[in-house]
Amino acid sequence: MVAMSGEMVLLHDASDKIAILARIMRISGSVCRESLHSIWMVSSVIFFCACQTAHGKNPTEESGVTSSGYSPAPSLSQLDDIAWTELGPNNQLLIRSIQTAEKCPVAVSGTTRIALSTRGQPSPAFPRTVCEASISLASFAQSGASGIALGGRQLPMTPGELRKIVIIGDTGCRIKQKSNGKIQLQKCNDAHAWPFANVARSAAAEHPDLVIHVGDYHYREAPCPAGEASCIGARSGDNWASWQQDFFVPAMPLLTAAPWIFVRGNHEICQRGGYGWFRYLDPAPVTFAADHSVACLDRTPPYSLTLGGLRFNIIDAADDGNIKPSLALIGGSSALPQQWLFLHRPFLTAGADDEAASGPVSLPESLAAPGRVAAVFTGHKHVLAWHTFADARPPELIVGNGGTELESAPVAETLEKHKDPHLPAPDAPLVEFYDFGYAVLLYLAPDTWQLTAHDRDGTVIHQCRLNTKVGAKTEITCG
Repeated sequence: MVAMSGEMVLLHDASDKIAILARIMRISGSVCRESLHSIWMVSSVIFFCACQTAHGKNPTEESGVTSSGYSPAPSLSQLDDIAWTELGPNNQLLIRSIQTAEKCPVAVSGTTRIALSTRGQPSPAFPRTVCEASISLASFAQSGASGIALGGRQLPMTPGELRKIVIIGDTGCRIKQKSNGKIQLQKCNDAHAWPFANVARSAAAEHPDLVIHVGDYHYREAPCPAGEASCIGARSGDNWASWQQDFFVPAMPLLTAAPWIFVRGNHEICQRGGYGWFRYLDPAPVTFAADHSVACLDRTPPYSLTLGGLRFNIIDAADDGNIKPSLALIGGSSALPQQWLFLHRPFLTAGADDEAASGPVSLPESLAAPGRVAAVFTGHKHVLAWHTFADARPPELIVGNGGTELESAPVAETLEKHKDPHLPAPDAPLVEFYDFGYAVLLYLAPDTWQLTAHDRDGTVIHQCRLNTKVGAKTEITCG
C-alpha cells in the first residue's frame, strides 16, 4: 500500500508495483524518489512511501535521494504484520508474529485453532506487539494437518526429512563508532556494498527445508553521520526501527521460505542488540524484567533438537566464556552417537576468534572421539572458510559472509597473528571465499552430504562432499 496525495493504493502484485512507480515519482509537482529497491516481491509485506513537497529546500535532501545516487534506507512503519516459524528446544515449532495491533492473532491448523500469546508488549523502542505459539513437531505430525495458516497465509513448515539446509551468517550493515571517535561505515543504501537482500533472495530460490543463521543480525549501532549519502535514513540502536532495516526487511523472502534456527552472535549481547534478540528471535520462553519489559540475559544454556535423524546443538556464544560450559552440558546430556554443533564463534580453529577473552576451548572428552561431532558451523569472521585438522577434531566451517563488511585480510593472517602455541594449527583451508554469499547442505545418501558455497547471486563457487559416518572422523573432499 502506498500513500499518494491522500489516497491509499494497494499493491497486489509485481505489475501493480511497477505501474505505480511513475505516480510515486510525481506528487504535487515535486519529485519523490523513495527507495524502490525496498519494494520486495513478497505479497505478505506492505510498504509505505511517505513523500514531501520541497518548498525551496534542497530537493535531494527532501526526497531522500542524494546526488551520489544512493537510495535511502527503509523508514519506520514500512512493514505490515509479519510472521515466521522457527525451531526451538525439544523439537518445538515456534510461530512468531510482529503485530501493529496489540491483540495477538489466531493461527489455524486443519480444524484446530492456535491462539498466539503476547511475548512482548509495545514500548517506545519496540512499538509493536510480538506474539508467539509453540507446537510439538511430533504432535503436529500426528494430527495429520497439512500446514498452519496465519492471517490467510501459509507458514513454512519443516518436512519429516531434511534434504536441503541453507546456512548464512553475519548479515547486518555496519555503522559503528570506534574508540577513537571515527565511524566505521558500510554503505547501507548501496545494494552492492550491503547485499544481504540479494543474498536472501538467492538463498530463498534454493527452496530450503531449513535455514540456519549462525549469528550477528544487528550492526547499526551508531547514527549515520550527517550528510552521508550512503546511509541516509538508517536507524541506529537496539530498537524496532533498526532491527527492521538490518534484518526483517532484507530477510523477508528467506524468512517466509522455510523455518529457521537462530543462533545468537556477539552483536546480540545485552550491550548491543540483545533486547531485540530476546524480543524477536530467541527460541526460549521470554523472561520479563521488573517493569514487565522483555529482559536480556548475558548467557543462555545450549539446546538441542533432532530432525531427520540429525542432532542439532545450538550454543549461545555471544559471550565466548559460555562456550566451554555449553559444550560440557551437550557432551553429558545426549546419548545419540553423533552431534552437529552450531554457534557463532569459531573455537576449534585456533586464532580464528581474535576477540576471544576466555582462552582456548577444546571439545570435552565426551565429544572428542572421532565422529562424535560431525561438523561445527560458525560465523563471526566475515568470510567463508572451511577448515579441517590433522588430529581428531571435526571440520569447522565458517559461514560469515552474509552481508556484513568482509574481512580485509585473509584468515591465514589472522590465524598467524592470534595463534595459540598450545593448540595444533589447522590444515590449510579447504575453501576460502572472500565475497558475499551463503552455504547449502544437500542430502545425498545416509551419512553423505553435499556442501556448496554460493555467491550473492546463487552461483556455486565451491562444491564439497561430507562423509559423516558414526565412529569415524568426518571427511571432506572438494572438487
